[in-house]
Order: sequence, then structure tokens, then C-alpha cells
Amino acid sequence: QTFPMTRLRVLEVGSFLGQSALMWSEQITRHCTDGGSVLCIDPWKPFLSEGDVVNCGPLYQQTQRSLADGSAFEQFKKNISQASVKAPIVFLRGTLSELFTFGGFSIEPFDIVYVDGSHYYSDVIQDLLLAKLLVRVGGVLCGDDLEIQFSQCNRSQCLEQAIAKKDFIGYHPGVTLAVWGMFGDVWSQAGAWAVQKTTDATWRLPEGI
Repeated sequence: QTFPMTRLRVLEVGSFLGQSALMWSEQITRHCTDGGSVLCIDPWKPFLSEGDVVNCGPLYQQTQRSLADGSAFEQFKKNISQASVKAPIVFLRGTLSELFTFGGFSIEPFDIVYVDGSHYYSDVIQDLLLAKLLVRVGGVLCGDDLEIQFSQCNRSQCLEQAIAKKDFIGYHPGVTLAVWGMFGDVWSQAGAWAVQKTTDATWRLPEGI
């Protein structure tokens, strides 16, 4: 389906190597008559806890190393250079909180805000609190890595592991707890989740997904 609309603006919080940003660019190009843009916000700095790096295997170690030596950021820039001119990808380097504090980007609301940064509870909560302010009324706030909702999991285990700053225990407890604390049950499928903004203070399950 093609949507005859003004340019679609997407904000992505957490980009790493840029694969999801390219996906947004591709979908905007394919489905939006007037195109759009993708703004990526990420500090591209090591963020994984020492416990996760030591105990969770080679992928965590490689991720932390690539952020520390700058190779992840260089690969991101190389990858987004392939984006369609109809939906270019630009970026700001820093956390969402830092950019809010120092006025690093326009406050004009976005049509879609996609949160996929750090999975630790305190980081997810902070990103969601600020992301809520950046979605236009009628727009969508969404994210990834919600493998199970809080209403469906072992709640005491989720609380304990989220507070202990565990990234992954078969699911991401920080994401599960933060999304539930902010919105309750949300639309979700295969880890993806979404809510739609109905007024400045209210949200609902999105229509048309």
C-alpha cells in the first residue's frame, strides 16, 4: 500500500550498525509518496555491564569491543550511505537524554519513534519518558526486544533480573518491565511492540497493524 501523505519523519533511538535505519528508509521509500527521513540517535559508546560482557558470550564481547574501538560507528556510517535519497538517514551522536538537555535536535514531533537502544531497565525507562514527548498525536511509539509482556512472565523473576541489570535471560527483563510500567500491555509480535498516541497524555493499541 502507498500512502499519499506529507513526508514521514522517523526517529530511531539506538542504531548500532544501521540495519534497522535502512529498513525504515526502505519502507518509507516504498510506501510513502512524498518520501521522508530517518534521524538516528545513538552514543556509539560501550554500554554493556561488566557482568554481561564476561558471562554472556562472544557476541556481547564483540559488541562492546566494536563500540569501544569505533568500528561500529564507522560501519554504521558506511551502511547508511546506501539509503535512498527519497528517505535519507542522518544521525546525532549522544543519548536521547543528552540531546534533550543540550537542545541537540528540533522538538518538532515525529510520526514514528522507534526505541531500540540499551535494554537495561533504567535506560529503557529514560528513553521511553523522553520518546513519549517526541511523538505527534496520532503517531506511533514502538520498539524491539519485547519477547514477553510483564503480564505473561514470572513477575518476581523479571523484577529481580531487571533491577540486577541483566540484559537477557531468555527475554529482555529491562524492556519487559519498562514497557509495562509505562503503558501496560501493548501490541506485540515477534519481539516488536507498539502503541499509538491519542492525546498528549493517552495511548492505545495502534490501528492498522
